[in-house]
Amino acid sequence: MIPTLLGAIILLAALLLLVMGTRLQMLIFVFACALLHGSASLILTVLGNTSIQPALSVVPILLLRCLLPSRQPSRVGSALAGNAWLMLLVGYSVFGAFVLPFLFRDAIDVVPLRPTGGSTGLVTFPLKFTTQNITTAFYMLSTLVGAIAAHMAITRPGAGPVLARMASVITLTHAAIGWFAAGVANTGLNVVVRFFRNGRYMQLDQSFDGFARMTGIAPEPSLYASFGFAWFVFTTELWLRNVDRRWSGPAALVMFLTLLVSTSSTAYVGLLGYSTIVLLRLVFFVGTIPARKGFAMATCLLVLVMCGLALIAGSEEVTNSVARILRLTTSDKLSSESGIARNFWAMQGFHAFATSWGLGIGIGSFRSSSILTAVLGSSGAIGVVALVLYLLRVFRPFARATYTAVGDIDRDTATAAAWTVMMVLVPASVSSPTPDPGLLWGLLAGTVLALRSVAARQIAAAPWAEPQEFAPFPSQLVAIDRRTIVT
Repeated sequence: MIPTLLGAIILLAALLLLVMGTRLQMLIFVFACALLHGSASLILTVLGNTSIQPALSVVPILLLRCLLPSRQPSRVGSALAGNAWLMLLVGYSVFGAFVLPFLFRDAIDVVPLRPTGGSTGLVTFPLKFTTQNITTAFYMLSTLVGAIAAHMAITRPGAGPVLARMASVITLTHAAIGWFAAGVANTGLNVVVRFFRNGRYMQLDQSFDGFARMTGIAPEPSLYASFGFAWFVFTTELWLRNVDRRWSGPAALVMFLTLLVSTSSTAYVGLLGYSTIVLLRLVFFVGTIPARKGFAMATCLLVLVMCGLALIAGSEEVTNSVARILRLTTSDKLSSESGIARNFWAMQGFHAFATSWGLGIGIGSFRSSSILTAVLGSSGAIGVVALVLYLLRVFRPFARATYTAVGDIDRDTATAAAWTVMMVLVPASVSSPTPDPGLLWGLLAGTVLALRSVAARQIAAAPWAEPQEFAPFPSQLVAIDRRTIVT
């Protein structure tokens, strides 16, 4: 195990928060550390130089902080009950990682999660147990611990406004990192970016026709885009519910523009999927999105279209370059070598599911390009059912509050995070190599359940104080205490 200088700094800050900070402050610190997804706090040499990201290294400290005696109860039982289906998914997946590769050894040829011996993405090997089974199991356990710890960290009302502001700050910071890294790509200031990109990943610096792609301090553009997309959805949903709108609105707009110029197909798939969902909500769930919000989004899109037309009319050279970039990252993607490999990786999940008779062949046993087929082939029917049931518990698709702001910041922030948990799976369905939804996903899911639990206890204690579900003329209402009304 090799510690890094960055890891030492982060560990020191985490220990100070452990002694002097609150549970909520510790949770916010973990969210902030998630920005450093191309960094490493530790290098595990026994697992093939696996890099442990800063957020992963401080999650155990967050859990410890939640378990330490405090004036607020830890509510361990509530956290475990709320995340029961996720516990089943992770528990079976971790068990399968150490059992299923031996049970189905040599029964199927797969592309390993980490290529070995200079092999390409289309070279298969007989199934066997590898260190990647251990590594993926560790990551999935971290996702579960993150969800449970986030649930335990939020124990009283008032966390919603803090988390909403945190979301906007992280979104703006992530966008700024991307623009800064792209701007200093070929200058001496790039040493700052290299300091944070200290992980033992395959760090990719890509460009199209001289234009640097958005990577920030992430290993590759798709990871930068997927992280940014999650916070874009979160801040957009906060803005739609009028939660901290002076911060969430600009943050969402900045991240939207950043994703547009990122040249990442992951970003474009995510934006297309989320735009479709928002359009369906506008058409079939009339009134759930305020008219002024819908008009503002339509205006932004119209301005972008007009700018695009002006660009086409003003410079043929720039237009050709932009068109080529868009073509390479969208329509030509499937027929490219990368697209063919991704399709092959995704199909491995179906083959693994059939070969294992629905049991799966163990997480980390093969490389996928979709989290859906990765779960199907790795954890089988049990994993798929557990994931679906957990998503239903977090998202609550049949609850009115999922689509309409209720006027309480905690509950509206929970709903915004719930939409994020669901929408994060859209780009992951075409890009994720493993069945692990990720630590950020787990933290957000635990946050959703915790905020709802706190709101439920508050309503039970004072049912007359519950805010109304729908305001026909919200602009005439005045904000009182923690409550806010959508305008």
